[in-house]
Amino acid sequence: MDGAVEAASDFFKLPSEIKEEFASEDIRQPVRYHTSSKDGISLSRALLKLYAHPLSDWM
Repeated sequence: MDGAVEAASDFFKLPSEIKEEFASEDIRQPVRYHTSSKDGISLSRALLKLYAHPLSDWM
């Protein structure tokens, strides 16, 4: 679990150009990076979604 948290943390340190390679509005993508904001700045968020269950399907 620690490795997964560390990898996700490292992902968010990458330049935007690299993170954008994983950007998708398709919620069925096994790895998906998404950003959104409600008012443009103060309520912005970024997420990295990974499928991991069952783990054997993704390793």
